[in-house]
Amino acid sequence: MHKPAAPHIFGIAKLLKKEYKDFAHNNKKNPLDELVFILCSVKRSEQIYLNAFRTLKQAFPKYEMLADTPVREIRKAAAWGGLQNQKTSAVKTIIKTLILRIDWDGEARPAVVAPDMDAFFASVEQQANPKLRGKPIAVIGSGGRTVVTTRSYEARKFGVKTGMNIYEAKKLCPHIIFVIGDNEKYTYTCRELKKIYSRFTPDLEVYSIDEAFLDITTTHHLFGGPEAIGVEIKQEVKKQFGINCTVGIAPNILMAKLASDIAKPDGLRWIKQEDIQSL
Repeated sequence: MHKPAAPHIFGIAKLLKKEYKDFAHNNKKNPLDELVFILCSVKRSEQIYLNAFRTLKQAFPKYEMLADTPVREIRKAAAWGGLQNQKTSAVKTIIKTLILRIDWDGEARPAVVAPDMDAFFASVEQQANPKLRGKPIAVIGSGGRTVVTTRSYEARKFGVKTGMNIYEAKKLCPHIIFVIGDNEKYTYTCRELKKIYSRFTPDLEVYSIDEAFLDITTTHHLFGGPEAIGVEIKQEVKKQFGINCTVGIAPNILMAKLASDIAKPDGLRWIKQEDIQSL
């Protein structure tokens, strides 16, 4: 059962309405009330309520545009901020994120990060079975007439390609090792990868089981910039899963995907707006 909100929340909302009645619009669904409610729900302690109130009062001049901000955006940014840090500082993180969202007038440079796992299925299998590491392997289906779904970089050196049947792959690389794919294992890893991505932005799209796009336009300032985020993602993926990850960074999804393709394997490429014309 959902735990009812503590009365402090409504007390703070009431105070804000009284002090800033011009922005309240006499509407219970007012985005400001919504923001206060979410901020105070990050962690149920009186200190959080007090800090939320204090921080909002200090930042309130920035919120003249809040009425034009969709409630779903407030919810998304607040939920993301709360996930990052279940302590008092979560309030500041949410405020910073929202202020940048509200202030952004299109002149801020957009930034998209595109992490792409290298030889994902094969890499996962090599980490799960140390005996396969450093050897040419190909992940295949369980059927009799199956094909190569992915191959390790050791196998690629022999010309083994995705879509080949096992006989063609064996002809090119006689000592190749075939491994039947484990979708449950790959799906689990994909879910865990999403948790890493979610640390950096609430705006992410899982493009495929081993690729994603992260819009960090309104959050990269919290982590030292786009390149720092790319480096940290690579380090976390290697640390948690032992697999390599290539990261592309660019002003949009298309260019970020191109950047990751150029940087493979195990690279990082940032295509800035001024670099696009020279590509």
